[in-house]
Amino acid sequence: MRGLRIKRLIDIIGSLIGLTISSPLIIIISIIIYLTMGKPIFFRQV
Repeated sequence: MRGLRIKRLIDIIGSLIGLTISSPLIIIISIIIYLTMGKPIFFRQV
């Protein structure tokens, strides 16, 4: 049981670090897409 708690803690910390690092990149890419292609940024299938 203790090993599962440690694994979960490592998973949560790793995901928070990953989101922190990738968030600025995603925002920059979204701005570039908006400036070059216009709206919408995300694909929406009707």
